[in-house]
Amino acid sequence: MAKQDIEAKVREINRLRDEPDAELVTAQLEKALKQRNNYLVAKAAATTAELGLTRLLPQIAEAYERFLQSNPTKSDPQCWAKIALVKAMKELGNRDPEPYIRGLSCVQLGAWVPPPHQRDDAATPLRSACAGALLDCALADVDLLTYLGDLLTDPYKTVRVDAALAIGRAGSSAGIPLLRLKAGLGDDEPEVTGQCFVSLLTLAKGEAVEFIGKFLDGEDSAARVEAAAALAEAGLPEAFEAARKAWEDILDRDVREAILSGLGASTLEAAAEFLFELQEEEPAWREKALAALETSRHWRTYEQRVRG
Repeated sequence: MAKQDIEAKVREINRLRDEPDAELVTAQLEKALKQRNNYLVAKAAATTAELGLTRLLPQIAEAYERFLQSNPTKSDPQCWAKIALVKAMKELGNRDPEPYIRGLSCVQLGAWVPPPHQRDDAATPLRSACAGALLDCALADVDLLTYLGDLLTDPYKTVRVDAALAIGRAGSSAGIPLLRLKAGLGDDEPEVTGQCFVSLLTLAKGEAVEFIGKFLDGEDSAARVEAAAALAEAGLPEAFEAARKAWEDILDRDVREAILSGLGASTLEAAAEFLFELQEEEPAWREKALAALETSRHWRTYEQRVRG
């Protein structure tokens, strides 16, 4: 299909958002979902979800299966269609886990890229989207956490981070051992370990503080920073106390900056009070403490005191 034709069809799809004739909109989107062009189908799927057209869920599912099975590296090389279709299924209320489970194993490798010398995988956002969609499905905890746990070993950082995030959002205490194991084993990418800490604090609350606090004394400098940030931001009194103690005991600049940033994002007023005290009492850290305080939800409470 010529580029001009694709652009014209995209404009047609975009105009459907303002079309008052509901039957016409449904018919046009149903037709668009049957197109071979992955970009057009992605646009149609996003528009269908935006308009809440649940009656097109069967067509969305059919298009998804088509792109999964028909030589996906050629029919949907960037995974635009599959990603949009998964998001549309989730938004429109599909609670059948099977489409998402199949998407978890989708891999579409491209050319080799510079360090870390990995081949680009266009399906990484698809696997992440499927992981998030599974949270809304009727799955037993053991099944859900098995799928999400497998993604903690995915070759790509973004998928591992999203898997740890999904385990926290799943809300099951059965996810705690998975996250502790992954954090304890470590990861080449600090963000993965950091998300494990955040999700642990979500699931285990104050009981996770002691476990995460051990990383503050470890040899892995990146893990120390992630632990400090997670504790400072958690919004839990026990975690705040651990972060404040770390500020006093650990002079490492990166750790201290992580604590300040985390405290700025904390929901606790005690965190804001601590930042206010720092900007008053520690000249070397005044600027960074003040910058963190200005991002706090409690800034208005302290603004006049700072300016005074």
